[in-house]
Amino acid sequence: MKFDIFSKRIYQGLGVLSLALAFTSCKADLTYEEADESQYTQVGVSAVNVYARELFQNKMYAINWNNKVVENYMPTVTIGTTSNFDYVNTSGSVVTLNDGTQVQPGETVTVSSTRTEESLAEAPNGKLTVINIYAVDHAVYTSPNNGYVFATDLFNGVSDYSLLDWDGNNYVETVETQTRYVSIPVRKNEVIAAISMATSNYDCKVEPVGDSPALGYPADYTKPQRYMVINIANRPAGVEQHKAMYEIRVTFLPGRRAN
Repeated sequence: MKFDIFSKRIYQGLGVLSLALAFTSCKADLTYEEADESQYTQVGVSAVNVYARELFQNKMYAINWNNKVVENYMPTVTIGTTSNFDYVNTSGSVVTLNDGTQVQPGETVTVSSTRTEESLAEAPNGKLTVINIYAVDHAVYTSPNNGYVFATDLFNGVSDYSLLDWDGNNYVETVETQTRYVSIPVRKNEVIAAISMATSNYDCKVEPVGDSPALGYPADYTKPQRYMVINIANRPAGVEQHKAMYEIRVTFLPGRRAN
């Protein structure tokens, strides 16, 4: 019998089909254990993080490669989080935080996120959990290692950037013309948000509400965005699926993270 490529593909296809049928047959015989109540009722959010990323084109030297200019480099950094972080006001004006605290130009303070509950008819149990999170409007990006440096002569024509040094505790501005750290403005309509669950992330799924953007993609977080957390754990028959609605509100502060 002539065995050509076409025939081989038919046999391969039959093999894949047989495997799929066998898998389906096995799957039909499976039984699933019910999750503990602590699992199928959990819809808590433990953390929210906001990230910025930047494509640096021809802005860096590879000093161990005869100062070759690096064509493309895209790092991602955290600019906001529900965890406490130190914020430094690099603007020339006083910044007022949500709680009324005034931060003087050049001053460094620790900022914290808050959670509140609001009544909302369309939310599960009529409650909307609002997570207020701070983010900085300047991101500090780092080169891959000591063999790569950002350089002032490559930033000609770029406004509102500064090269920084790391002094062991904080980023500080420097007169050096080549360093591993650069601060540039954040594009607030292209930041990335991520949510971490209070228990295993596999027990829940998170869906945008209305026209809110999908998590993990560059989007505009200058306005509040809502998400529905849905528990997908295997629950007892007749038990309603647990859900909770969250709203992320990001306040952008003029300045950068101090650490």
